[in-house]
This record gives sequence, structure tokens and C-alpha cells, in this order.
Amino acid sequence: MIKDTWARMALGEHHRRCVPALVRMRVAVQDADEGVPVPRGTVLDLAGAVDEVLSELRDGDRLLVDDAGLRRGRQVASFLGCRLNRLQVAADDVIAAARAGDLPALRRTVLTFNALAAAMWQVQLAVQEQGTRRTRPNHRGIGPAAARK
Repeated sequence: MIKDTWARMALGEHHRRCVPALVRMRVAVQDADEGVPVPRGTVLDLAGAVDEVLSELRDGDRLLVDDAGLRRGRQVASFLGCRLNRLQVAADDVIAAARAGDLPALRRTVLTFNALAAAMWQVQLAVQEQGTRRTRPNHRGIGPAAARK
């Protein structure tokens, strides 16, 4: 799947770019006070952070799907798409809770979003690694690359 160093680094870069946004989300809900409406600026910051994370994870998905080729690309796209859809639902929940001013729900949804984003990284890395293993022979020289020799 992702065969060259540049592409592996690109996936890691997409993940790295998510971290500041995820941290901003956690800090925003930790700093919020019970019984006080969520400030509009916080709602906008949360919406921006959610968009940043989703954008980077989508770009990571595209990288993996493009690298999977025509044959496996649809399968990889479907597999990753389901997880990305679940993350989008969690993102919508974060924004809805922020707009409603429901701080307990906001804290819960931010934690859920963070957990799903981290899980998405793990899925992307596993898909990347699976593709790499499929194209390399194992330690005994058995595998697709060995069969071509």
C-alpha cells in the first residue's frame, strides 16, 4: 500500500496536525464553568477544531485509498468511510451540545470525539501497515514480492 517513505510521513503529518485541535477542544471544555452558558467564541473554536480534525483524517483516508489502487481502493474506502461517518456524527454531537450550552454533554461528546479520532488514527495506521505487509515477502521469502521473482 504506502510503499515510499514520503507517503508514510504524509500520513503521520495528517495525524500530527490533528493534535493541537484536539487539545484545544479538551481545554475549552475543562475551562468552562458549570451553569454559565458556553460563550459563542468557544462554540466557534470547537467548530473550527472539529473541522480541522475531520479534514486531516479525510486527507489521510484519501492517501490510503489512492495508494490502495483500483482493486482494493473501493474496499479500503468503504472500510474507512464507515469510521469517518461515525466520527462525523460525534462531531455533530459536539457542536449541538456546545450550542445548547449543555456542559456535561459537551464534555462527554468532546471525550467521545477525541477517542474516535484516536481510534481512526489506529485504523488508518493498521490499513497502511496491512498494505505494506501485502507487498513485502515475510522473513521466509514467502509473499507477493517473493512470488514475482
